[in-house]
Amino acid sequence: MKRNRVMFAMALGVIFGACASACAAVSTELMEAAVSGDTTKLQAIISAGAQVNDSDKGGLTPLMVAAFYGRSEAVKLLLANGANAQAVDDDGETALIKAAAAGHSDLVALLVDRGADVNGAEKRGITALMIAAFNGQSATVRVLLDKGAGVNSVDADGEKAALKAAAAGHEEILRILAERGADLAGGQKAGITSLMAAAFHGHEGVVKLLLDRKVGVNAGDGGGETALMKAAARGHHGVARILLDAGADANAPEKRGVRPLMIAAFNGHTETARLLLKGGATVNAEDASGETALLKAASQGRLETVELLVRRGAVVDAAEKQGITPLMVAAAGGHLEVIGFLLDHGASVNARSKQRVTALDVASRKGQEKVVEFLRSRGAQ
Repeated sequence: MKRNRVMFAMALGVIFGACASACAAVSTELMEAAVSGDTTKLQAIISAGAQVNDSDKGGLTPLMVAAFYGRSEAVKLLLANGANAQAVDDDGETALIKAAAAGHSDLVALLVDRGADVNGAEKRGITALMIAAFNGQSATVRVLLDKGAGVNSVDADGEKAALKAAAAGHEEILRILAERGADLAGGQKAGITSLMAAAFHGHEGVVKLLLDRKVGVNAGDGGGETALMKAAARGHHGVARILLDAGADANAPEKRGVRPLMIAAFNGHTETARLLLKGGATVNAEDASGETALLKAASQGRLETVELLVRRGAVVDAAEKQGITPLMVAAAGGHLEVIGFLLDHGASVNARSKQRVTALDVASRKGQEKVVEFLRSRGAQ
């Protein structure tokens, strides 16, 4: 939707630019009158022979422009003079979709009454209801539903209005949609549900609402990621707490064996990691590659998270399947503070991987001169 608004603004820039030839297909004065809502000027231009259904290079018509800007009287006048309510621009958007996006509920009702398809979709399958739901236009959502908009219609990605509202954090709209029979639990084509979308964006109120509606707290998307993992990835520990209190599994792995704690650790979300550990996360769990949360945190130089994990019992020399240790990945990344902490807490400075590589070898190959010097000062050979 943001892309379409940008394109819309660009189209208007063409309309009102200095180059009159760019608007040869439609009267510049007609478009200007539609934008301003000057019905006297609009009627005069139409009476002089302007074609109300002509469009600019992007397919925008005067009716679409007037609808987007909420010019009610101009919309009525254009319709009375034969404006096509079903015309689409190059993105497949109608005047109805543009009015819905901007929250002009009165015009939404008018356009539907004048023949606009309430369930008409633009090229990606997005309907007026979906756009209004995403943009938080509650009055418009009610009008569209009253006019017969499909509450569970899906776009090209399989997303419904409820998922779009959840992603944007619109609790009121979710309640309205739920009252009209919206499916709050179903996911789109990639398996992402409304709960996952809300968790990823940190919308605590929406997460609570969805859980109150008994959506599946441990459902996974196409890759097996749960809502808790989405929250962990962004460090939304408030959402993570709500999910854990509702029964989210702190140890549930996705398809590659990655768990919420590993995700939080990799991204350096220490408070979320602390919460997950309190909620039962296994500190030394391994993914399919044998990596632990500590190794992931060390690889990114997340000192505070590394400290937390070690204090909670993480094995400092726990190696993945190729024998690579947290010290080695910290050395590769040049993370001196993490290296020092690991060594201070028992990490073996001369541990070797299955390829017989040490942390010193890794640092040398990566050109980490300060790390090489430091490791040698700590006994590396």
